[in-house]
Amino acid sequence: GSTALEIDCNTLDSTRAELVAITWALISANQLEEDVTANIYTDSKSATDIITTATSKADPISILAISTYTAVRQKRQISIKHAKAHVGQPWNELCDSTAKHHTK
Repeated sequence: GSTALEIDCNTLDSTRAELVAITWALISANQLEEDVTANIYTDSKSATDIITTATSKADPISILAISTYTAVRQKRQISIKHAKAHVGQPWNELCDSTAKHHTK
């Protein structure tokens, strides 16, 4: 049988919420033209480290983020970069407020 990944948004911490957002960004970046380099920015150093060093605590969200990053990197140029938090960057502020809402 198949195994489904169930994510309970009521139990996400901020790092796991960032990992989910990065995973969606990776999936979106994978749809771009092949010659396009995709840069994904996050203010979560923890999430960046989990994905780029392929280290996790064996939780399903980390495993999904790492495997998605690995698969997308095999097809295209992509990077995940740390961005400074709380400097008024509108997209980052939107992401932070969304993550905060879903981790309460």
